[in-house]
Amino acid sequence: DLPLATRLLLIFSELLIEYWYIFTIGFIAIILMLNKASNTYKGKKIFDQLKLKIPFVNISIVKIITSRFTRTLASLLNSGIPIISALETSANVTNNIVVIEGIQMVLSDIRKGVSLATLLNRMDIFPPMVISMVSIGEETGALDEMLAKTADFYDDELEVAIERMVSMLEPFMIVVMSIIIGFIVIAMLLPMFDIMQVI
Repeated sequence: DLPLATRLLLIFSELLIEYWYIFTIGFIAIILMLNKASNTYKGKKIFDQLKLKIPFVNISIVKIITSRFTRTLASLLNSGIPIISALETSANVTNNIVVIEGIQMVLSDIRKGVSLATLLNRMDIFPPMVISMVSIGEETGALDEMLAKTADFYDDELEVAIERMVSMLEPFMIVVMSIIIGFIVIAMLLPMFDIMQVI
């Protein structure tokens, strides 16, 4: 009998040759379904939640959200826009349902006079530095300036994070390809070793 790895490789090869059109249609169908799901409110919320939980990816996503949110909020407050309207607009700019819903939930507390830093901290999305900068801005009366500085900082951090992610992508792809090729090579060599043992 052929080794298990060799049998699996042969089965997969035969399926791919005979039913390649099913694999192709299935792949296209999955892409279309994911695209359609991401266009619905519930589907987009699930995808946005996943983005904030996937290791490594979530770091860059949080930095993008933070940069967009703080930059927009700083500009709106500096232009004299009321904080309620400014928060709603800034949340929408992030294009993340989790952030948008989080801001909508705390708007009523903003009207009650609760500090913005406390409410952002309650959302458990923004980094501690953002909370600290917002708190300092509220205490000093220079919230727009602190938000602008925060946005500048996270713009630089985002650039570094993207460069780091790109540099890590190449070794990751090499490891994945090595595993696939290694499995194929082992599956081909195992029967030869078995024959040598029999001889």
